[in-house]
Amino acid sequence: MKNLNQVTVQGNLTSTPQLVENELGKITYFDIACNNSFKNSKGEEINNTTFIKCEAKSNQATYITNYFKSGDTVIITGSLKNKTSNISDKQIQTLSVKVSDIILIKKSNNS
Repeated sequence: MKNLNQVTVQGNLTSTPQLVENELGKITYFDIACNNSFKNSKGEEINNTTFIKCEAKSNQATYITNYFKSGDTVIITGSLKNKTSNISDKQIQTLSVKVSDIILIKKSNNS
């Protein structure tokens, strides 16, 4: 059986995506903030924000950098990507979303 690696997340862009071009082509990296609230066992409301790293390539990277700005509310769909880096002789693992689709839900007042 083939494993399923697909995520859908709604959140706000934490900054305006910037386009980078290198020998591998066009790419943009950006983060989205997802707010979540729940009540703990004492009935107190707890607010939590999760920051999710995202990346998009090629024409989609250009599209995102041209039309999306900091604060915009979006829904992204994509697959999880794990990256391992060696920093100061330590292995650091980073989990991000390789974006396959992005939908604008609400433009920011900052746009």
